[in-house]
Amino acid sequence: MEDRQRELGRPWSEVAALGGIKTNTVYRVRAGTASILPTTRRAIEKGMSWSDGSVDVILAGGDPTPAEEQGPASGGSQIWVTLPGGAPVMVPVVLSRIPGLEDLPEAERQPLLEETLNRMVHAGWEFLHEAGQARQKGEKLY
Repeated sequence: MEDRQRELGRPWSEVAALGGIKTNTVYRVRAGTASILPTTRRAIEKGMSWSDGSVDVILAGGDPTPAEEQGPASGGSQIWVTLPGGAPVMVPVVLSRIPGLEDLPEAERQPLLEETLNRMVHAGWEFLHEAGQARQKGEKLY
């Protein structure tokens, strides 16, 4: 795992976030102290950008297979946004559904997508906060 992590240049927290598991779980898997349930195996594969079944291959003594990644040329991309409180989250973006962005060079497209998604995430959190406050007062926000 360490070789692949260095190759990807991802901190362990990013590997965990990509897989949808806690960073502590990744550390325990690396140390050999965690039960590797099927869901944990798939999460590790996702976080390490390995193809499905790679963890099983590793456990059987083989080598993992890197997953084919979908990039902007095939209509998809991944953007990291920071949630309120500092938690990083990877968000898949389908560029073909965002008019005007699909033809932009990557250097121009990426910052626009990041800003758009950050604004969407923060607006969502603000709405949830307002809805929670209204509910505590017995009111409806929507």
